[in-house]
Amino acid sequence: YQRRVRGWGGAIDDEQLAWLEKTLQESSLPALIFSHVALIDKAARPTHTAWNSESVLELFDRLPAGRVHACFSGHDHAGGYAERNGVHFVTLQGMLEAPLDTPCHAILQVFADRLELVGEGFAQSRTLKL
Repeated sequence: YQRRVRGWGGAIDDEQLAWLEKTLQESSLPALIFSHVALIDKAARPTHTAWNSESVLELFDRLPAGRVHACFSGHDHAGGYAERNGVHFVTLQGMLEAPLDTPCHAILQVFADRLELVGEGFAQSRTLKL
C-alpha cells in the first residue's frame, strides 16, 4: 500500500486483514467495524483514511451481502459519512473541532432494521437503515 501521509495516519497490516477476513467469513452474524482511521476516502479526507483502504474495501466485497452493516472511525475530527455497497461508513466528529465547553459524544443504539447514532452537542446524530 502507498503511504499517504508521513508521520501520522495508519494502515491495517496484512496479519490484521487476514484475521478480519477470517473472522467475518466464519461468522454468520452481521458485524459493526470500529477503527481509528476511516476505511473509505468519502467518509473522511483522503489524508485521514487508512493507507490501504482499498484492500479493506476489497475484503468487504468478498463477503456475503449484509455481513458488514457499518464502519465507525475517528481521526478526521471534522467527521464524515459515506455509503458503499450497503455498508455505512461514519467518521465521528472530534471534540477538538467543537466550540469550547460544547459536548461532543454519541451513543450508538442498535435495532433490527436500523442503527441510531445519537449525538450530543457537536456530534451529529444519524439514522442508518439496515
